[in-house]
Amino acid sequence: MKEEIAQVPLDKIDCAPQVREIFDEQLIAGLAASLKEIGQLQPVRLLKHGERFLIEDGERRYRACKLAGFRTITAIIEARQLTEADVLLRQCACDFQRVDLSPMEKAVAIDRLMQATGWKAVEVATRLGVSTATVSRLLSLLTHPEHIKQALKEGKIPGSAGFELAKIEDAQVREDFFQKLMEGTITRDGVAGARKAAERGKNGKPPAAVKRVTAMLGGGRAVTVCTQDDTLDGFISALEDTLAKARRGRSMGFALDTLLRLLRDQAEAA
Repeated sequence: MKEEIAQVPLDKIDCAPQVREIFDEQLIAGLAASLKEIGQLQPVRLLKHGERFLIEDGERRYRACKLAGFRTITAIIEARQLTEADVLLRQCACDFQRVDLSPMEKAVAIDRLMQATGWKAVEVATRLGVSTATVSRLLSLLTHPEHIKQALKEGKIPGSAGFELAKIEDAQVREDFFQKLMEGTITRDGVAGARKAAERGKNGKPPAAVKRVTAMLGGGRAVTVCTQDDTLDGFISALEDTLAKARRGRSMGFALDTLLRLLRDQAEAA
């Protein structure tokens, strides 16, 4: 493999499609300030493309150099021509080790890599050094409608919640849980607990007896939940449902006894 290190004019560099889709402008501004102060410590990697160059790795450094007013950038240049699959594999291998790459960005990158190479999930997992289960979980995010994908890209809901949403077949139920996630009235664990409880109901199993579960918190405090689902998921789901209703009551100016009476009336009516 023939490589060389050189100072490359920034105006001769093009940005190839990247695995990373969202760039933190504040982080880039901070990197630009650092570059002005101490210079460029790590070269970017470029691919020769005719008389120009494509970025293989280091687009944030490239953007920071432009912001800092640099005219050139230190780069490792690989002379041989790479296929789209070669570039994607290298980008994935580099970026998948970085914790700030969103699960949605990883999912899109894997999908692009599979389309470019014809590889199955097993081979992609082997090439990237991750488990097949991880690849499958990430690809499940691509089943979401665009507004949920965008929320995942922007980090408005965590990838773990996106994985749980992808397991819900009913589109309306999925949307309802997504809205609750956006409002902060439920977490990934709450989604998982509700989904599992619904699945048990569909399996035709007789309803379980109501059980009382108490969590001692110390300082004279305790929380008691009565539930048919005496698992941790069921406990969390009941707590989050209660917390969401309590917060809604507080926003409406309810006193505790008023809120409890309303909840009791609603439960009896149901």
